[in-house]
Amino acid sequence: MVVLITDIKTPNWQLSLAGFGQVVLDGDDILQCIHNIIFTLKGTVPFDMDFGSNVLKCVSLPHNRVVPVVTNELYSAIKKYEPRVRIVSIGAVQLLDYSLRFEINLIVIGSSKPLTYSLDLINSSKTGGRAFSDGFSGSYS
Repeated sequence: MVVLITDIKTPNWQLSLAGFGQVVLDGDDILQCIHNIIFTLKGTVPFDMDFGSNVLKCVSLPHNRVVPVVTNELYSAIKKYEPRVRIVSIGAVQLLDYSLRFEINLIVIGSSKPLTYSLDLINSSKTGGRAFSDGFSGSYS
């Protein structure tokens, strides 16, 4: 569904990564920005070489090191590049297949609305390796 710019009543919006002509608004806009920050490798944006995170480089870290390093990367990148939120907590839980789920709990500044973003470090039985996935598994209420 195509949205006309004149129909958008919020300053927090952008084109959606999910499909042509779609937009994300408010909390979904923030979640998409966080996705872009996390999945942009530092050093790849020409005029802001510090933009992004090194989370993707953490995929090969030993299991006991990945949690503190990824947690630090997530915290640093979001704090620096997403000023519309305050980080409440970042936690990691181990899933049944030994994958890890990082859950970032946020509060939208200027409101009391909670926002949650999840990031999975998935063990791949096909390749014997690991990969990050978020699937935009955030929630906004």
